[in-house]
Amino acid sequence: MEDILLKMYRLKRKQLNKIKRKRKSIDIKQYIEDYPDLLKLYNKTKKDLDFAGYSIKVDDFIAYVFASFIFEVIVFGLLIHSFLLSFVFSIFVTLMVFFTLSSFANSRKQKMMKVFPNFIKAFMNEFSINQNLKHVFNAVYPKVPEPLNRKILNLTMQINNSTDITEPIMKFKNEMDNVYVTVFCELILIYNEKGGPLLEHLDTLLNLIEDEERMATQKASEMTAVVLYLPLLSFSAIAALILNLIYLPMTRQLFFHTTQGQFYFGIGVILTVVSLLLSAVIYHQNKL
Repeated sequence: MEDILLKMYRLKRKQLNKIKRKRKSIDIKQYIEDYPDLLKLYNKTKKDLDFAGYSIKVDDFIAYVFASFIFEVIVFGLLIHSFLLSFVFSIFVTLMVFFTLSSFANSRKQKMMKVFPNFIKAFMNEFSINQNLKHVFNAVYPKVPEPLNRKILNLTMQINNSTDITEPIMKFKNEMDNVYVTVFCELILIYNEKGGPLLEHLDTLLNLIEDEERMATQKASEMTAVVLYLPLLSFSAIAALILNLIYLPMTRQLFFHTTQGQFYFGIGVILTVVSLLLSAVIYHQNKL
C-alpha cells in the first residue's frame, strides 16, 4: 500500500513539475504575430528543428541563441576592443547558427525523400493484401528506413488515435512540404472518400519520383564538379593577404592598428569563411 502511495506521489510531483516548466517556458510567438516576416522565420526555424530531429522547443532555441549573441558581443568586444567589429562578428556567428540548422534540416529532408520511394513500395505491397488504410500504415511503418521512419511512426500513431485519417494525413503533408508527398497524401484522401484504383496511381507516382531521382543524380555530379573550383577562389584571396602582410609591412598597420582596417579585415574574414562554408555545404548536399 505504501509503495502504491509513493508511486502516486511521485507521479503527481512529476505532473506538477511539468506544469511549472510549461508556465516558465517562453512564448515568443505571441510577440511577433503582427509581424508576418518574423512569424515566417519563426515557423521555418520550428520546422527546421523538427526535420533536424531536435526535441528542443523553438522558443527555447531562439532564447538560447539570443543569450549567446549578447555573450559573444561582450567577449569579442573585450578581445578586439571594438564594439562595432564585435557586433558584426556576433551577427555573423548567430546567422551561421540558423544557416547550419537550416542546412542540416534540408539535408535530413533530402535523405527522407530518398527513402520515400521505399515507403511507397512497402505501402503498395501491403495494400495489395489488405485495403484497410489504418492496417496498411500499421504494417508498413516498421519497414520504413531512417530517417523517414520517425515521421511515418508519428503519422501512424496519429491515425490510430483519430476516428478520421484526414487530419493526420493533411498534417503530414504540410510538415513535409514536398510535391510528391502532397500527391501521395491527396491520393490517399481521395481513395478514403471515393475509392478507386489507388495502386495504379501510386505506381505512376513512384515512376515519376524515380525518373526525377535519376535526373537529380546526373545534375548533382555536374554541380559537384563546379563547386570544387569555388574554394580555390577563397584560398587565392587568403594567399594574396598573406603575401601582402609579408612584403608590405604597411598593411599590418592598416589592418590591425586602425578601426577602419580592423573592420574591413573582419569583413574579409567573414566573407572568406562564408564562401568556404557555402562551398562545403553545397558539395555535401550534392553528394547525398
